[in-house]
Amino acid sequence: MATASGGFSEPRVLARAKECLFPDDDEVGSYAVTDTEFSTDEWLSGEGIAPAIHEQLAPFNHVRVGSGYPDLVGVRKLDPDLLAVERFGEEPPLIVLEAKEERWMGPSTRSAGSYRRTIDFTRRMRRTWQSPSKS
Repeated sequence: MATASGGFSEPRVLARAKECLFPDDDEVGSYAVTDTEFSTDEWLSGEGIAPAIHEQLAPFNHVRVGSGYPDLVGVRKLDPDLLAVERFGEEPPLIVLEAKEERWMGPSTRSAGSYRRTIDFTRRMRRTWQSPSKS
């Protein structure tokens, strides 16, 4: 499901991020819900969402966090290299994702540390991209 810009659509990027961050649906104490905007059959006019992507993104709910509605909200213990801050305690963090379609947007204005974590996570996700039958 490529976009006109040559990258991958937002639903596909989010499905891969969810697959990477939440690899085991049955993990005790972990859950993830995707915003209802991804539960439709069509993402953009004329651009459908494949049934396999729907399956990866389910379940759906509209969850408000702060002043907005992120694309995905979940809870799970993460590898330390994916955490942006030092963790205290044993409770897993709240994970909030806002997906964007994959395309070149020019140089980043993020801080160097945040940018490096984003790039490392993106590289890790790219290694998980499977055949089209999974997407």
